[in-house]
Amino acid sequence: MRNASSSVRLASRLLIPLALVLASCGGKKEAPKEDPSKLPAVPKVSDLVATDPGKPAATTITDAEAEKLGRELAAAMSKCDAAGIDAIIDSKAMHERSMAGLDPVMRAKLGGPISIGTALCAGLGTESKVSFSRIAREGGEPKPRLRGIVQGGVNFFEVVLQRKPDGSVSGVDIFSFRNGEMMSALLSMGAKFASDPAGAQSYVNATKLFAAGDHKGARKAFLEVPASLRTKVKAVALFGLSIDAKLDEATYQANMDAFVKQFPNDVSLPLIQIDSHTLRNEYPQLIEVLTELLKRSDQDPYVLSMRARAHLTAGNADKALADAKVAVAAEPTLSAATDVLVDAAVAAKNDDEAVRGLRAMVEQGLAKADLIAAMTADKQYHAFQKSAAYKAWVAETP
Repeated sequence: MRNASSSVRLASRLLIPLALVLASCGGKKEAPKEDPSKLPAVPKVSDLVATDPGKPAATTITDAEAEKLGRELAAAMSKCDAAGIDAIIDSKAMHERSMAGLDPVMRAKLGGPISIGTALCAGLGTESKVSFSRIAREGGEPKPRLRGIVQGGVNFFEVVLQRKPDGSVSGVDIFSFRNGEMMSALLSMGAKFASDPAGAQSYVNATKLFAAGDHKGARKAFLEVPASLRTKVKAVALFGLSIDAKLDEATYQANMDAFVKQFPNDVSLPLIQIDSHTLRNEYPQLIEVLTELLKRSDQDPYVLSMRARAHLTAGNADKALADAKVAVAAEPTLSAATDVLVDAAVAAKNDDEAVRGLRAMVEQGLAKADLIAAMTADKQYHAFQKSAAYKAWVAETP
């Protein structure tokens, strides 16, 4: 009901922007030579442990510590609390990771650490809802996985953790499903612009215009970025799609197709292809992509609710209802799941299940009178409103 649209513009948000990096690297023509042997080594997560010789090194980060950090980071990201994010993510350590393999001159051009909180907030905006999802595991190391939702779009973030010498735990890097790479790798992309100050400035101008809502101006500035960067550097191409999503669908679709051809095996493709298949009403392909994303996200309830909506739009109410019931059972407070549960149940003529969904919506804080008014105004619910189950729900004490 609240999220009845099947079109989800994922490319319009949830990117980690390059502009904050590029703004500091475009104007320097020369940088002093530095002795590479004197540059700080890029830290490995396994090296960032307690080193007090009087105490055993606490190398293992527990699931409880990972979850605590993940929940705190999700709360800070939801509020776009840049200072709060910076208190959790070690920007210096991430900076060193991003400088790996760069020569001293390039390191000097790119400058020192930036505010990770500011960069994340610039990509999320003020309408985001970020929540802790689960603990992901790679090589035995726990990583908090966060889910971000903005205007129906979804992204997942996995945080690489470190134990600092004082024994505390902080984040040292963030993998974005939507970008398909670590944030440290994205920050190092500034090196590709460092030899082209004009191109870097055009990109920065485009991001500023986009943030201000001038999408046509952003497109014009973006097209001034050299084509070799616009089409072949993934992070730059993704920002181009962000602009396209706000303009005409034909351009957006054409550039999504070009992105898929340019980066055929990229891990970010499922989140690109959702839009592409939705705009073409290719629901079998859309459901296939969402099924793949479900595997990658470990059956995330929000992605499951998206697949339920796709099944429903494709005319398969029974499959939609099955997905919706699983999503609601897994995350009862998820509004997208209860919305599609009600719509699928109504379409499947399962009046009792539809009423269970309505009760869940009231528990989520929606006013019963508003729900009744919304259904009365929409003819797809009129037959359901004649059912005994619906009438009994209306008669219940609010």
